[in-house]
Amino acid sequence: MKKMTRLEDLSNEIFFEIFDYLHALDIFTAFSTLNQRITLILSSIPLHIVVSSSHCHRQIKFLSFYLINHAHQVVSISLEDSIRDFTSVISFFFIQHTFENLEHCSLYSSYWSIQSRTALEQLKNLIKLRSLRFIVTNHMQLYEKEKQYISQTILTHQSFSLRSLDFVFYFNHSHLTTAVTLNWTLTSMSLTFYDLPRRLSIYCVLHVFHIYRALRRLRVLISIPTNPNIYHAYAPMLPAAFQDNLPVLPYLKFFDLQTITMCNIDSLSVILRCMPNLRQFIFTITSSKRISRYIRDLLDGYKWQHLFSMRAVINMDDIVHSFQYFVEHYDGWHMSVECSRLWTEKLKECISLRTLTYSTNRQEYNSLEPSMILGTLHVQSTLITDDQYHNFHQHNTKLKVIVPIHIAITGNLPSSAPFQNVQHLVIVFQQSTLTLWENLLKLISMYHQENDEIGSKQYVNVLKSYVDLSTIKRIDFEPKNDISQLYYIEQILLLSSNIIELKIGTQLFLSLTLFDNPSLMSIFNQLQTLELLTENVDGLELLTANVYFSLKYASKLIQHFSSLTDIRLQVYSFDICARLVDILLDGLVTLLYLKIYFVNGVVFDNPNLRDYIIEKRHQAFPCRNFNNDHVIVILQKQSLEIYLA
Repeated sequence: MKKMTRLEDLSNEIFFEIFDYLHALDIFTAFSTLNQRITLILSSIPLHIVVSSSHCHRQIKFLSFYLINHAHQVVSISLEDSIRDFTSVISFFFIQHTFENLEHCSLYSSYWSIQSRTALEQLKNLIKLRSLRFIVTNHMQLYEKEKQYISQTILTHQSFSLRSLDFVFYFNHSHLTTAVTLNWTLTSMSLTFYDLPRRLSIYCVLHVFHIYRALRRLRVLISIPTNPNIYHAYAPMLPAAFQDNLPVLPYLKFFDLQTITMCNIDSLSVILRCMPNLRQFIFTITSSKRISRYIRDLLDGYKWQHLFSMRAVINMDDIVHSFQYFVEHYDGWHMSVECSRLWTEKLKECISLRTLTYSTNRQEYNSLEPSMILGTLHVQSTLITDDQYHNFHQHNTKLKVIVPIHIAITGNLPSSAPFQNVQHLVIVFQQSTLTLWENLLKLISMYHQENDEIGSKQYVNVLKSYVDLSTIKRIDFEPKNDISQLYYIEQILLLSSNIIELKIGTQLFLSLTLFDNPSLMSIFNQLQTLELLTENVDGLELLTANVYFSLKYASKLIQHFSSLTDIRLQVYSFDICARLVDILLDGLVTLLYLKIYFVNGVVFDNPNLRDYIIEKRHQAFPCRNFNNDHVIVILQKQSLEIYLA
């Protein structure tokens, strides 16, 4: 008989290799108390801390306990500030520990409080820091003085080791205009400007060029909030300091510029002259009514040709033809023009220009979510055939499709679907004009008129021509009360063979067309995430029980959706919520997360609720491996949230 190899027989080198693939929390959870030999190994390895929104307070306290003696080994940190049952994670770790050997740091926060200064103070003194990623999505609650402090602390970091900085923080960074210290070490940078002086706008990048002289890659997002009192846009003015002395970045090869502000071809010409060795340029502009008259030049390829090589009515053929110079002089270069309606009820149109190089350099943060109004899209490109057109949209993994009513399909349908990599599809139905009682009649009788089915089938065929539905993993249907579109929803689900996440209104979901449809059983059995929520539309939920999930559907839910791991739904009362929890805990073996909203009833605070849920799962599935420590129960005024893993 061959000798069995035990864990203890493995060499130290193998342990080092194993630990290199694990995060600090996993390492301490699995190996911290095995034996003295493992303890010695754990004292000599580099540690990587990762805390995401899926973690809980108990886990970070456990990790913090072991970091008391191991913080000096931490070389990388990635922290999300809000987790399941705790906020201010960033402050917690940087107050408790000093990470003097930190090399890579990523901090993500939906808010930023003054108490988080501790993290910034420690970051200022980290001489080994090589990369810093700092993203704050909500900045409105901060005072200007605190914003200025954060901006200066991050952007004036003087570590000779720092090479990469991603700073997504909505501020004007006004101190850059007066900074005198140059940075010759940073080679990669992402920076967001917000609320700039209007005449500076696009020229703020020149101050970046002036200070950071060694940059090789640069991403800049510029956003100026709309002021309803200003009805015209100021053309950007070149600062006097740069009129005869433009900064030059000889090493810059990649430049990604996204702007939601005033921009014209002349200002871009000035900026591009600062980058003599540029090889890749990504340019995104979001226009508005205020600046639309300045955009026309940006749709003229001859202007761009002149820029790189030293019309009131939009004509798509002219736009495509004007870029022929690039097609002829650059191998594999192609561009497309897309024109579609902005709103179903208005005739205004949106013009989008894309190149193939855009699709192969996906931006790490992009404020533009692709969307289209079905049946109004026109496409022109420099490609001879449509079979390569999907490359323009290869980076689009999420797409919003607005399905209009009473609008003729006018777009030229492609022979090959342009959206072949979409994983998250949002379907938005234009609100129908049915009366309340007509909606109730359709809800109860599930009656479909013949012309409704014909019209829905026509739109499904159009959708198939644009989107490869076999790649879809998640579908959101909105609004959640439009009963008239049940046939359309049914056909979409039947064609989405790989869907595992579904968001839909309760009253639509519980209809005979969907919930009891034998043709959809195979789709339902593979779903892992189900979100059923209700909208308050014309008091509809006050007149029918179908707008809330009822206990009578619970057994069928377990039977038809046996693979569910994540459920969000709404019931009428807390009493129904409690009874439904019992049923789902008993019936769904794969369940990991459950959140139930309720609108009525008194919440009875039970300090033993968590213990009850743990015991319930053990009784229902005694042979299933179940970690009690991972269970979190959060009971609030109108919701109950349960984490089982």
